[in-house]
Amino acid sequence: MKFLVDALKNKCLELEYILIIITGDIAFSGKNEEYEIAYCIISDLKNELEKYIKNDIDILFAPGNHDCNFEENNSVRDTVIKSILREEIIDDDKIKVCCSIQNNYFNFIKNFENKNLEVIFQDKLISINKYSIREKYIYFIMLNTAWLSGINEEYGRIYFPVDIYKDKLEQCNDGITITFFHHPTKWCHPDAANYLDDKIECISDFILQGHEHVNSEYTKITNDNKVVYIKGAALQESSDQDESSFNTVVINYSTGMYMQNIYNFNNEKYEKNGKNDWINYSEIVRKKKKKFSMNEDNIKFITDIGSNLNHPRKDKLLLNDIFIYPTLEEVNIETGRSDDYTEVLINSSKLVDFNNEYPMIIYGDENSGKTCLAKKIYLDYLDIDCCPIYISSSYIKNKYIDNVNKLVKNLFIEQYSDDDERFNQLDNKRKIIIIDDFDKADIPIKMKKKFLENVISKYKNTILFCNNIFELQDLVSDSNEYMVSSNVKQFRLKKFGHRLRNHLIHKWNIIGCEELDGDNEIIVKDEESLRRMNIMIGKNYIPAVPFYLLTILQAFEVGNEHNFNDSSYGYYYEYLILQTLNKISDKQGDKDAFISFMICLAKKFYYERKKKISSTELEEFHTWFCEKYRVSKTFRSFISFDKFISNMCKANILSFRYDMYQFSYKYIYYYSIGKYFGDNIQKVEVQNEICEIIKKLYVEEYANIVMFIVHHTKNEFILNTLLNCATNIFSDKEFVKLEDDISFINDLQQELPQMIIENIDVYKNREKQLIKLDEENDEDKYIAADKEDDISDKSDNEIDKINELNFSFKTMEILGQILKNYWGSLSGDIREKIGCQLYLVGLRSLRETYEILNEAKDKLLVILKKEIDTKKSKNNDWVEKRARNLLFLFTSFFTKSCIDKISSCIGDDKLSETFNDIERELNVNSVKIINLSIKLEYFGGKFPYSYVEELIKKNENNILATFLIKHMVRNYLYMYKTTYRDKNKIASLINIPTKGIDIHKAKNISVNE
Repeated sequence: MKFLVDALKNKCLELEYILIIITGDIAFSGKNEEYEIAYCIISDLKNELEKYIKNDIDILFAPGNHDCNFEENNSVRDTVIKSILREEIIDDDKIKVCCSIQNNYFNFIKNFENKNLEVIFQDKLISINKYSIREKYIYFIMLNTAWLSGINEEYGRIYFPVDIYKDKLEQCNDGITITFFHHPTKWCHPDAANYLDDKIECISDFILQGHEHVNSEYTKITNDNKVVYIKGAALQESSDQDESSFNTVVINYSTGMYMQNIYNFNNEKYEKNGKNDWINYSEIVRKKKKKFSMNEDNIKFITDIGSNLNHPRKDKLLLNDIFIYPTLEEVNIETGRSDDYTEVLINSSKLVDFNNEYPMIIYGDENSGKTCLAKKIYLDYLDIDCCPIYISSSYIKNKYIDNVNKLVKNLFIEQYSDDDERFNQLDNKRKIIIIDDFDKADIPIKMKKKFLENVISKYKNTILFCNNIFELQDLVSDSNEYMVSSNVKQFRLKKFGHRLRNHLIHKWNIIGCEELDGDNEIIVKDEESLRRMNIMIGKNYIPAVPFYLLTILQAFEVGNEHNFNDSSYGYYYEYLILQTLNKISDKQGDKDAFISFMICLAKKFYYERKKKISSTELEEFHTWFCEKYRVSKTFRSFISFDKFISNMCKANILSFRYDMYQFSYKYIYYYSIGKYFGDNIQKVEVQNEICEIIKKLYVEEYANIVMFIVHHTKNEFILNTLLNCATNIFSDKEFVKLEDDISFINDLQQELPQMIIENIDVYKNREKQLIKLDEENDEDKYIAADKEDDISDKSDNEIDKINELNFSFKTMEILGQILKNYWGSLSGDIREKIGCQLYLVGLRSLRETYEILNEAKDKLLVILKKEIDTKKSKNNDWVEKRARNLLFLFTSFFTKSCIDKISSCIGDDKLSETFNDIERELNVNSVKIINLSIKLEYFGGKFPYSYVEELIKKNENNILATFLIKHMVRNYLYMYKTTYRDKNKIASLINIPTKGIDIHKAKNISVNE
């Protein structure tokens, strides 16, 4: 008890009101003697805290299944429960019978009197209490979910008659509502669970649950509601006396913020699990207080995602299920360019904050998510008591050019169930006009400009969505003065970086299992999905926009359902192409014809070293193809060039700009040329060409082509060619063993650099790493990647060391893809051979780096010593030690980077036996450390205790190796959730002291001591 009081007492001093909520299982078997013990504990806690803070504390309870005395159960109760579950008919007599096993519980809670709460309603199944603070209210709703509990709790047995309390619950509508009960609703029958969720979430802002003894917090968003779920672990775990946890929620009514924390018992005290931030709850509360109501048809339209996505755990996906706010980049209104000044980025969720400031135009490519963003903004404005009007381009007619008010009024009547007089009297600044696909409006450009001027003159809060191809100058050139004077802001949708991709993946993965949010199971699933998605996106192969990212996620699910090899990326690229071709035809034969054309066009582009083609030349090529493949005259959508090219552009296979046609996206070209080489790999001339390509893997396009060839085939020829190339890369170098061969590095450091395991929130750390990745790999940097099309014809002897390093990395990536693509069909011996070569290429490349560093070591030390000495005068021994320490860290960073590269190329838990085979074949320290890296990062968060222990013992006198092992293990603890016990066990295993250095920051260390 003392530890609990110590953890809470000073925090309670800061608070105006304290309420303790216990969500069940106060007793073990509902016996009076157990409640007597519980009373002593709880009353002591309450009294000690009240004495310390000199203020009253209230306590509320919800019964759990362990609060039931099943010795009082009888056949009558069993019969009544069966009747209730079958017919769902409730009356007072049935409630009395079912709650008879809770009599001891009800007697127990009578011992606690709450001085600050007003009881609004109370019976055996529900209690509603109200707390008032300066004319603001908090409602506490308890649901007795244990009233039908049995001695052996079963899924589907729990049922709560929420409808009979409908009137009582609806009264809790003028403040924050906190609902708490014992059983998560998944213990109900699925139909009853969904119904109960809908009803409770409609009136609740926070939902507190118990029963499963697992701490978690997540926010659930539906189309009409947003609610925070908090699930508590056990304060006293019966199976383990040392396991103890509790949650705190602090609500700041004046700022509209809340903070949730979890405390775990560890080392004779309760410790806060990570550092949580204050979170704004105003959006949660305001969702329940909208002024305008959409009609049913408009609800269906606004919440529709606009595509036929399927999810294995939800029949119909809605907008809020999968929506992630994209990033917007501000565009210069005068030039239409965004590269004339410092980049200004905003999160599109902030658009509603610009209310009343200025009209906006948002540009985006086809399928970039413009319409979904328009719909989400619509819902956001509705949440803050504004009245948005959605205008599709099809509604913009000549008759409304000078009569915008009539169009807006008509659409209000079409979209809302409210009286239009309320809308007429609404301040215009609260009327938000959202115009979608403005570029598709079927009126002349001059009329578009005039319509836009008229809309903005009457409704300043106008948001316009246009396609990027609709040139900015076309819209503003003649009216530039007016647009500037109206303070119109323009933005362009940015593609999703790593952080937003991960958010989208996370949303997808927790659909239907929100209760797992925060668990390692979801962390691992998110991580694996992001890896696979990033491989598919590559260097802009596929546009990283929601439509394609969601299609990729659906493809992963379809592949899993049909037992496709889940790393067979050739299948996934083909799935994407077939999905786009569905816009043209749903017949497989028709799709095959279009794909054959794509392959032939890609072949023409490749051999003619071009990426674009004129309309005339494309028409000639189309004629040649139709004759070559004897296309039937009845295939009108193909045989007619005009229809054909219209269909190809409609499906985003080809695009037309500046009088030239090209493949719309890189993956379509690479898929097509890769398929050509893969399908014709038996031909001698094709094999010769592939050999030439593989010799120049340091050229981006050649590397991409080979990557896509291996997506299509595992032919022995390409495998042997790649292995021969791998054997020749840095063939004059010994591979790094990380044993005696690194003595020159270990000599730099007399003792192991110290590290500390900080108490870091896993999700926040992962978010931080993803933001860092986005900063390093900003999409604009890939403008240079477009120059990959400029294929070099350098001779082999012109390949410098940098290109050879790049050559080695590309070879490793491709060999890794072969293993990941075909792990199920390659024999163990072949997988071992490929894996060994991949490891050896990486480790020989590291030897090249070591030799460069070793040769420059003395010069680098001189430079570092001079720099340190100028920063701060110290004695020579200190300067020497500091310089050697920095050089050691730099070298450690390069070593860790090489290990990470090898791991990322081959890491996959389905290759676990291959890693064991490689370790037996190459029984050296470096291979074991690479395998540790793979086990820590790619094996689903499972920690390899014995493997780490063995490596630590083996390397106790090897400073670099030990430093790398400890760094990897610490990174594991920062990336996966572990219990306090496991974290302490791991820390003890690797014996990490108290001071730390992160080698990832070594290259940026400023010498400032």
